[in-house]
Amino acid sequence: MEFTLDYHDGIFEVRTSGDATRQGFVDFTGAVLGHKDWRPGGLILVDHSKLNILHLTVSDIEYVSDLMGLYIERLGKAKIAFLVDSDLGYGFIRMWQTYVEIRIKWQVPEEVFRNREDAIAWLKED
Repeated sequence: MEFTLDYHDGIFEVRTSGDATRQGFVDFTGAVLGHKDWRPGGLILVDHSKLNILHLTVSDIEYVSDLMGLYIERLGKAKIAFLVDSDLGYGFIRMWQTYVEIRIKWQVPEEVFRNREDAIAWLKED
């Protein structure tokens, strides 16, 4: 799994590609939260539109959900917009959202989008 991370206009934008891996999720989350400009409550756009998630298992999604529990304090009141380009991608994010809400009592606002402009507009809403 590869990713790029850019920070512009107050938004941390992660673009993932290749085959999804547990370590890839660990790596890009660490890159965002370790960025010199990161502050709890930041805005994050995660573009998974080029990510191959076909081989992810329920166990993988649980792992990634539990990973977020380690970063609750560092995230603060962050907002996360996910960008996907398929029903499968949408379903993956919805499953992840369900797990984080149940398993770690997730309170971070997040939404799933198919359009980058809509995702950015949502992130910038107060």
